[in-house]
Amino acid sequence: MFKIALFLTLFPLSLFALDSNLPTWVEDVYSECVRFKELCAIGEGPSVTLAETNAKISLAQIFQTQIKSKIETYKHSWQKDFDQGSVLEEFEQEQSLLSDEVLEGVSIKKTVERDESHFFALASLNKRSISESWEKQMNQLEDQMVILMEDSKKSSLIKLKQLFIKREKINLRYNVLHEKFFSTKFTYKNIENKERLLKPSEVQLVFKSATAAKELAGFINKLFLENGYTVKLKDKTKYKVTVAIESKKLYFNVEGFEKYQFQINLVSFDENTKKLGSIFHELTDSGRSDLQVEEKLLPQFKEYIKEHIADLNIP
Repeated sequence: MFKIALFLTLFPLSLFALDSNLPTWVEDVYSECVRFKELCAIGEGPSVTLAETNAKISLAQIFQTQIKSKIETYKHSWQKDFDQGSVLEEFEQEQSLLSDEVLEGVSIKKTVERDESHFFALASLNKRSISESWEKQMNQLEDQMVILMEDSKKSSLIKLKQLFIKREKINLRYNVLHEKFFSTKFTYKNIENKERLLKPSEVQLVFKSATAAKELAGFINKLFLENGYTVKLKDKTKYKVTVAIESKKLYFNVEGFEKYQFQINLVSFDENTKKLGSIFHELTDSGRSDLQVEEKLLPQFKEYIKEHIADLNIP
């Protein structure tokens, strides 16, 4: 993720606009930029470097604000189209996410010095260039979706939903720049229609750790239900998933704190105990106790399981 500190030095642009030595773009960016080709922003600072940095950050903030505005605009239609609240949440999170692609695509068109401690910079994002990259990504995702649409496995349906969300998040950025969505082959209704044709599979969840059962049972149970499975905790079913968390204390020379490595392992089996797939993830952190560290890491484990549930390969 592109991270950079924002150095704020407040110099009202209205004051500098009166300076005849400053170019017009300091007050009006689109006197220098072509509106339908570029997204532009001004930055200022006590050095050229900081002015350029602030110009890029300003442009990123403009893009982020427009993403948030688009979410509010389309939120009502999304709520009607998407039955699952978790899908809508994916889009709402977009208002706080800016891809590296966007910021890497920003260039500095102009800089100007008012005096030795006042500088301005003009940042520009070429709409066509970044859009071509997004179009390529969306076409690649759709190629994968075409294959998955032909597969009758439940795991393929899960992957299909994940690819759809990924595509639509890119499409939302595309809409910000072009005021229209990129033409696509599939809608969420197509995926829902496919889901209705699939018979729900019954899955037995077996937790091998008391803490895992306490902290993860509800989350994993809900996750399987959202993805069209019927969950059993005691009754034997055609498919079984074991869930285990293991921890190991590591050396940590800080008084009052302990360091632990946690591993989470989900393994799926068919009725003949043949392994179908697995999810394994390992994280390390420190805290006052192993329980505190586990509580800190569980949100990351949950996100990882959510992203990789299709790896269990349950039909």
